[in-house]
Amino acid sequence: MIYLGVDVPSYIRTDSSLYCTRYDKFKDHFSEFIKRWFENRSKLDVVINSYKEILLNDGVYEDSLFLRIVQTLEHFHGIVFDKKNKYCSKTEWEAFVDWFQKNTPEPDKTDLDCNMPLEKLKSLREITLNRISGLNSLTLRSRLENLFDGVQSGCLWPAIDNPNEPRQHIKKIIQEIEDTRNYLTHYRQKLKSKRVVDRDLERNTALLWGLMAYWIGKFLKIPETILDDIAFQSTRAMFLTGRRTKL
Repeated sequence: MIYLGVDVPSYIRTDSSLYCTRYDKFKDHFSEFIKRWFENRSKLDVVINSYKEILLNDGVYEDSLFLRIVQTLEHFHGIVFDKKNKYCSKTEWEAFVDWFQKNTPEPDKTDLDCNMPLEKLKSLREITLNRISGLNSLTLRSRLENLFDGVQSGCLWPAIDNPNEPRQHIKKIIQEIEDTRNYLTHYRQKLKSKRVVDRDLERNTALLWGLMAYWIGKFLKIPETILDDIAFQSTRAMFLTGRRTKL
């Protein structure tokens, strides 16, 4: 049998109150919670399965843990904001794409400073026209902004050391999250210096984990005061992560 090494947190929190919510805190809302759970069980399949997988997957590497949470939040955003996951309606976008294609003339000569061959210029035009139809979906940054803006209280701010202007600070962190995700999924050398690692990656991962816990509870109509406590405690979670590979 092979045992994979893991980085053990420097101290372990064993108080169960840090990881659960007592029944007496939301017993008056329990029936509504159970009803919502069964009404949305199939819709939340991916989210709940990912949540359980992340909780139980000791030894996963930091980058993989971060990516799994980001992917789950992207998916969950489409459920929570099912009417707001595009920049404009499908009808409006199709009309715009049709207009754009008709009003983008096919080049008959190259007048770019780089002396690009005409055939290559035509090819790039076709690639652009084919891809533009898929640009109506929100970016990761827009999705995260929607999710963070939907958190009414300051329950997540302790995870980022309670800055003076948390909403402004969150924009910077969202940029870090996007750059790190892009580097890990679509390698580009210029993003290497922008990705976050070590403590900053740990902080952003904990913040996203708290954000996901908050929205799962909010979707299931758990009262806001209880959500605040759940989200705050979730940002304090510690995962057993795999040791970084060293050559």
